[in-house]
Amino acid sequence: MIAHAIFFYVFSIIAVISAIMVTVSKNTVHSVFFLILDFISISCLFIMIGAEFLGMIMLIVYVGAVAVLFLFVVMMLNVAQQKNQWLSSENSSGHIPVGLIISTLIFF
Repeated sequence: MIAHAIFFYVFSIIAVISAIMVTVSKNTVHSVFFLILDFISISCLFIMIGAEFLGMIMLIVYVGAVAVLFLFVVMMLNVAQQKNQWLSSENSSGHIPVGLIISTLIFF
């Protein structure tokens, strides 16, 4: 029983950290890899609670199809070589305060 709890906490910590790293990661390929790791750890949690069918479907559908498709699209787009001038241009910097105001309103 103690091993079950240890594995649960290990997979939970991996899931939370990889979910945070999906949003924090600057490289999109690394972000997709963290997404795959998150799906795998969540499917392991499903398997541990007794929902084996749901865990295997999550592995097959999400990791096997959706995440690999994301990875394929990201590598085909080659985002690393494109310059992101969305935040650095002077004439389009008016969207940042508007986005902060709208997100604050949605938060409250």
